[in-house]
Amino acid sequence: MEPSFRHADVFPLIARLITRIPGDALGFVKHEAIVTAILADLEGARIVTRARTTSAWNDDRAAASNMVAWFSQQITMAHSPWAEFFDREQQRGAWAYRPRTAIAPPIAPDLELSAIEGEPRTFFHIRRERNPALARAKREAMRRLDGELMCEVCGFLIPLVYPGLSGDVCEVHHRRPLTEAADGVATRLEDLALLCPNCHRAIHRTDPLMSVEDFRTRFFSGRAG
Repeated sequence: MEPSFRHADVFPLIARLITRIPGDALGFVKHEAIVTAILADLEGARIVTRARTTSAWNDDRAAASNMVAWFSQQITMAHSPWAEFFDREQQRGAWAYRPRTAIAPPIAPDLELSAIEGEPRTFFHIRRERNPALARAKREAMRRLDGELMCEVCGFLIPLVYPGLSGDVCEVHHRRPLTEAADGVATRLEDLALLCPNCHRAIHRTDPLMSVEDFRTRFFSGRAG
C-alpha cells in the first residue's frame, strides 16, 4: 500500500514552518501551532488534500497532526536529518520545537538554482527562493562612503562592534515576506531593508510582521537612520 504522504514532501515544510512560527517564552513552538501553520500554508494544504485521498482521517487537522507526529517520531528514532537543527521539549504529551539558529541549514543536493523571486525551492525548508543579485544590489546601494553597511534598525556597524573584523554582516530583509505570495513577485530595492542578524531575526518574531520603521521606533527610538 502506498503511503498517504511522502516524508520528503512534508518534513522540509514542517521544518520551515517551525522557524516562522512565534514560540513561547522559551522559543518553543507547540505541536498544535505547527498543525495550524501547515493548514494555513498553500503547499501544506495541498499536501494534506492529496494525503486525504488515500487515507481515512476524520478531517484535515487530523491529517496534518499525523504528519507532525511522524516528523517527531523520525527524530526520536534517530532516522531524521532534522534532529540537529531543533531543540525539543515534551509539552502535554507532544513535542515542541525550538530552532537552533546558530547552525547553518543544509542544502539539498538536487537544488534548482533560479533568479525568480518567490518560486518554491527545496532547501532546509521549502523556502521562497531569493535572487542573490538583488540582495547584492541592495547591499551596494546602502554601502556608506567608508565601505561599511549599517543596520537600518539599530545602527549596527561592524567596526564599532567588532574592531578589526572585516566583511559584511548585515542581511537583506524583505519588507513583505515572500511566503505571502502564491507565485513569483517583482521585487524592487525599496522593497528590501538592510538589517543586522539580531534585528533580522527579531523582526521576524513579530506577528503580524512589523514594518522596519515601526520596529525601529518601538525598540530603538529612531536612533538608526
